[in-house]
Amino acid sequence: MLIEYHRTGGFAGLDDHLIISASGEVTLDRWTKHYEFAIDGGKMDQLLVALDVADMPRLRREYVPPSRWK
Repeated sequence: MLIEYHRTGGFAGLDDHLIISASGEVTLDRWTKHYEFAIDGGKMDQLLVALDVADMPRLRREYVPPSRWK
């Protein structure tokens, strides 16, 4: 697995789950829909460069908004 992204919550009750494998295979679950597709080689190369520039290892595992109820 190259990327796993999971987003939940919000007013609309989001529950999105995206997985991109190192081979470019993608699965996306959003609401009640499931998608599978592949990223072509050129776009995959662009994604890898963008991830390298973003320095992903420095990011935190999770970003949680501050509580409004203190």
